[in-house]
Amino acid sequence: MALIKCAECGKDVSTEAKKCPSCGAKVKIPKKPTSPFLKYLLIGVVGLTFIGAYMGNQDNRDAQKADEAKLAAMSPEQRNTVLAQRQANAASAAASAEAKRAADEKKTAESKAARDDVGMAEATCQLLFEKNAHDPSSVEWISDEKKFAYTSKDMKQATSIQAVRAKNAMGGLIKGAAKCTLVKDGTQWSVAKIEQL
Repeated sequence: MALIKCAECGKDVSTEAKKCPSCGAKVKIPKKPTSPFLKYLLIGVVGLTFIGAYMGNQDNRDAQKADEAKLAAMSPEQRNTVLAQRQANAASAAASAEAKRAADEKKTAESKAARDDVGMAEATCQLLFEKNAHDPSSVEWISDEKKFAYTSKDMKQATSIQAVRAKNAMGGLIKGAAKCTLVKDGTQWSVAKIEQL
């Protein structure tokens, strides 16, 4: 709470009061003045931005004029050689950019194929577990609790461990994990061994 002078009678009045207790006039709280430093700082930043943009454009124009003057001073053979070299450089840069884009696309496709392969292996393990469960309709896979690892360099063997909830023989819902040892034949996965952890 702060005290200010009433605009009507000049007596002290609280900034939280709606009316002056002395004269009943409505209390007007004066606005805090904006710091002149902030105004000047904002003007300076805007000004520097415009100056930088202008100077950058001016530098580009100056460089272009200097380049045109340099080309104009050359013989036709020299000018043709320089222009041909520039075209070759531009084509090389474009080819490099295209090669990088193609490599990125290939990497993305390979990554998707690997994810699909892992998904297929995990689904194979889940199907066998559900088939052997006491109550297949009670099986609930916990998607954020699973591990998958290839166990051979050729990526033809793997281990999948997935957390699961299911009813046991007594009808009680329990949490455990299914561990599958998987073998890949061509594009299909098969379960060599399944364990309940």
